[in-house]
Amino acid sequence: GAKQSQQDQGLVESRVGLALVHYKEKSYEGALQELDGALKVNPGFAKGYLLRAKVQLERKQPEQARRD
Repeated sequence: GAKQSQQDQGLVESRVGLALVHYKEKSYEGALQELDGALKVNPGFAKGYLLRAKVQLERKQPEQARRD
């Protein structure tokens, strides 16, 4: 229900926040793990895809970045 949806959104935002910390510290694998987890919970979360694309570009993976 609505409560589960709020919990899921909180989880997604927390994981994306952690991913951003990993990204800023150049810990790209950690960022990808958090983003993949967040996007499993909410596949429609656009900010997650945008950040994942940035991580892939930093990892010199432009093809994977384009997919996001």
